[in-house]
Amino acid sequence: MELGSLFQDEPWDPNRVPADYLAGVISHIRRKEVTSPSAKRLLAIKFEGDQRSVSEVVHQENLLLQPLSQEEYIKLAQTLLEEKPDMVRDITEKGQVKKVGWFVGQMVIRAPDGSVEPDKAKEVLLNLLGVGEKV
Repeated sequence: MELGSLFQDEPWDPNRVPADYLAGVISHIRRKEVTSPSAKRLLAIKFEGDQRSVSEVVHQENLLLQPLSQEEYIKLAQTLLEEKPDMVRDITEKGQVKKVGWFVGQMVIRAPDGSVEPDKAKEVLLNLLGVGEKV
């Protein structure tokens, strides 16, 4: 959930998620200490009134990135590819490479929170599919 959608039914209040907290979230993302889904969760937690710092929330809520190994990425990707042979054909035979994004999303969803980096998942999928970087 993005910050804008949190304010969907409420008037904008810059104190709800202060600039320094937002900067802390961005800093954690840039240092690859949290994933994008974890960062969204950090924003939602703060939006609901939590007074802890970004670092406190990251550690206490176990949001610190704990990436999968290369072998775990491959195994998860292969499982998904085997489950959707029609989509694999669409990608490899019809050139519908944008469908790789669906597989990336499924890897993020199916893996433990904070363990899949979308860019790494995409790289593994593209390699397994033999289509290279075309997305």
